[in-house]
Amino acid sequence: MSFPPELAQVIDLAERTPQLLTPEQLALLGILGTYTAAIAAQHPATTDETVIELILNGHIKQLLDYRPSRGETWIIAQAQENPGLCEYLKTNASVPMRIRKAAAKLSPSAPAAPLAEPPAVPEAAAPQDTATVSQCAAQVLRPLRERLLDRRTDPEITADETAEIQATRRLWSLAARHPLLPLDLLLWLDEQRPYGEARETLLRRLEEGPLEESLLLNFAWKGTWEERAAVARNPALPREARLGLTVDPDWWVRSAAAENPNAEPEELAALAQDPDHVTIREHVASHPHASGPTLLALAGDGDHAVRLQVARNPSSPPEALSLLAGDARYAIREAVAAHPYTPSEVLDALAQDANERVQFVANLRRAPLSQAQAQQALETRRRNAKLAVAAQQAPAEMLVRLSRDRSPRVRAQVGLNPHTPSAARALLLGDQVPEVQRVAQAASPSTPGQELAALPLFDARVREGLSSNVSTPDDLLVALSDDPLRDVRLNVLLNPAAPGGALERRLPEQPMRPVIRQHPRYGQVQAKLNDLEWEEVGQPDVSAEALASLGQSDALRVRCKVASHPRTPQETLEVLVNDPEEEVRSGIISRSEELAFGLQVVLAQDASAQLRQKLLRRKDVDPNVLSVVLKASLNDGDILLSLVRHPLATPELLAELADVTRTEIREAVARDPRTPPPTLEKLTMDSQASVQRSILRNPACTPALLRQLANHRHLRLEVAHHSNTDGGTLEHLAYDAAYERFLRLERWTRRLPFGEHVLLRRWRRWSKQRASARALSDVLILSAVIVHPAATPRAVRMASRLDHPNIEQARQDRQHAARQEAHHG
Repeated sequence: MSFPPELAQVIDLAERTPQLLTPEQLALLGILGTYTAAIAAQHPATTDETVIELILNGHIKQLLDYRPSRGETWIIAQAQENPGLCEYLKTNASVPMRIRKAAAKLSPSAPAAPLAEPPAVPEAAAPQDTATVSQCAAQVLRPLRERLLDRRTDPEITADETAEIQATRRLWSLAARHPLLPLDLLLWLDEQRPYGEARETLLRRLEEGPLEESLLLNFAWKGTWEERAAVARNPALPREARLGLTVDPDWWVRSAAAENPNAEPEELAALAQDPDHVTIREHVASHPHASGPTLLALAGDGDHAVRLQVARNPSSPPEALSLLAGDARYAIREAVAAHPYTPSEVLDALAQDANERVQFVANLRRAPLSQAQAQQALETRRRNAKLAVAAQQAPAEMLVRLSRDRSPRVRAQVGLNPHTPSAARALLLGDQVPEVQRVAQAASPSTPGQELAALPLFDARVREGLSSNVSTPDDLLVALSDDPLRDVRLNVLLNPAAPGGALERRLPEQPMRPVIRQHPRYGQVQAKLNDLEWEEVGQPDVSAEALASLGQSDALRVRCKVASHPRTPQETLEVLVNDPEEEVRSGIISRSEELAFGLQVVLAQDASAQLRQKLLRRKDVDPNVLSVVLKASLNDGDILLSLVRHPLATPELLAELADVTRTEIREAVARDPRTPPPTLEKLTMDSQASVQRSILRNPACTPALLRQLANHRHLRLEVAHHSNTDGGTLEHLAYDAAYERFLRLERWTRRLPFGEHVLLRRWRRWSKQRASARALSDVLILSAVIVHPAATPRAVRMASRLDHPNIEQARQDRQHAARQEAHHG
């Protein structure tokens, strides 16, 4: 920072040899600041007029400390004669209470001691003594003084009053403090007392006041460094002049240019590269018009003050916030936790932060707030906690309270909140801070479309408010659909007033497609989206993430392709396996890759019998899935038959299939060699003869099963022919109780002495004929028993009771077979 040479010389003299200072130099030191005012207060050459100026400039305590001779008594005496000083002593908080009380007892109309020569009075009206002249001057100046004391109203100074002020030194300080004083008079006062109150007021006017463009340009090009810095902050400064000040040789001016509310992203990006001073980067990092790339670059700045401003910047992108979430300083992490654009996964991590303040703010952002939580957050009186509440669906009374918060950023966030009550929103529309007012206008549906279109779009909060406002013009919504911030693009898609053009521009962005499909105007772009998805799913390098997104398509052909694609992730297949379209589910079954067990279970219960049948044809089908298919297909004979014949059918599954009501299924189970013996034994008692006969065709049919089947008359012949029938079963087939008794009697009668008696021979012949007659219906069975290799002698004897050619032939065949066996043996 540089000073005029004259001023620097006075300051150097005050530090080295203060005894050489003149009253004029002491008067100048009295208005420069606290340090130099202390020098003037204790210097013996300081005039009473300068002392009074020191008091009016707020340095009464230094005066009381250094000049006891001009203590309370002297100050009260001066106030008795100076109404301006008296009023100051009564109302200013820097004045000690005992002096304020003493000043309050003074008469408000006491005449003031003249600090300068009063204006000339016509001779006819000239008073006869000095007291009369002072009273006349006080009466003339009183209305002007009252207007100068009213700092909120334009004093409307006339030319005569301007001359009066210039002629009356005691009005200079009062006039110099008025923020609405005419600029030419303010400049004149600054010339009279350089670096005094007029300088401060002038700089504020140049920084904030609505001045003519020519004046702003004049100060921007020709002003001092202080004036250029003040003008650089003025929102009304033309863009060309603002650009010129961004390259000003003085770094303080460039830093001030970074604070201009209308600074554009390009200007801020250039200033962010300024290596001269960290203050410039800090101001850029705090500016809501800074672009995402600029803020992302500043998020890695080596100065923590710059990183903190990036974390607080309402336009900071999620990438910058994610980077700052790992910063070593908790204040930066807390600001990230309060930011509305912080990603949810970052908030989850910050909720576990080691610092309690960071945890508290992050948890406020992660879930809807109750009234108790919102109240607890506001009681902390921390800005980050308030921001977290302002960004949530907080109770209405809390949002109303935050709409009057002293922080402009908190108020702006309330204006952006869609749940803000209308009364609070109306208050924010008239906010004194331009950025708060702009955000509230952008989010308010009552703002006319023309005004919305005129809002600057550099602030992310303005763009977010416009993107969700149903009153935003269509062309603006189309432009916002390409915004770099995902939240803004998403709001456009959620806006029911968004035109088809805005939706079409976001079709290539896969994460946005589910939102697009919910839009009332989706029908306008549906065909284009389906064609785009079909092209994407056919790309040879399509990623698993892209396939997961494409699996949500409303185009059947796209979902079918995703279902059969080899790179489709398991999570997507678990969704598609429940797709309402059979073709999609069929595509999953057709996959050449191994099908997960969970998917097989779902498909095994599919409503489509065709799909269940198709699942059974897969080589990798799990054996446990076959049982699930069975439970879902009890009324489908084809599937049940496929289950019986399936190479992976287990004995347990065949046992279940043996209980179905369909006869053909039980027949198939009875023929299957894998059917367990207990199941076959149960089937021997089946009500259908065809099922029992099927057991005979089973290679695993055991002699025990044949023994049970031999009890069924319609199966006796087949049992007799079966190769696995044992001797006992054959005896059972040939057995006749009456013939058995006859054989015993025959053996007994033959042992009698008269065994060959005619009557006995006749009886034996008659009994055998009778037994033969009874056995005539079993001729085929008996013949089969006789020729069966496993037939026992008893079985052959019992079967030979029938006197029939077939029996005789069977006996001959058996004898022949025995001779052949003996010969080969």
